[in-house]
Amino acid sequence: MYPRDIFDSEEEYLLHTYKRIPIEIAYGDGVYLFTKDGKKYLDFFSGLAVNALGYGNKNVIQAIEIQVKKYIHLSNYYVNSPQVELAERLVKYSGLSKVFFANSGTEAVEASLKLIRKYFGPEKKIITFSSAFHGRTYGALSLSGKEKYKKHFLPLLPKIVQLEFNDVEQLMTNVDENTAAIYLEFVQGEG
Repeated sequence: MYPRDIFDSEEEYLLHTYKRIPIEIAYGDGVYLFTKDGKKYLDFFSGLAVNALGYGNKNVIQAIEIQVKKYIHLSNYYVNSPQVELAERLVKYSGLSKVFFANSGTEAVEASLKLIRKYFGPEKKIITFSSAFHGRTYGALSLSGKEKYKKHFLPLLPKIVQLEFNDVEQLMTNVDENTAAIYLEFVQGEG
């Protein structure tokens, strides 16, 4: 399949949204990733926090096998037990009243921006912080801190105020009756 070096093919055929690590992963086991040449790496990325239970977790594999035999995906037009059961658990343990399922963090950010704008209107400001990364969609990018991601897409959403991360005095000075929301990334993966 790969008459050329896989890294050359990757360079040619994939749009680069991340700076890639030049290793080819063959498989994962527990908290480790293994390359095709047998090197073992502790996976600190954890699939960008998606694989919190590691690779090859027997319970996860069993749940996937059971579900895939029923159906892999249903549109939002259909009610299904796994979705409702998970929503019920999330409401119970979060103390919130409803759940919105999203495909990614950036989609969740977009949904929250829409809720904020619907409730407060476009004139209220939203506070965010330097070095934060909220996603690559237009709204999420508007909240993100790094200019290298934003510079080619200006102008972004209005009424976004970016403050210095961990500057409590600056935050206290900027929060007022015109503040609709504050986006805080507790663990700054980009920072």
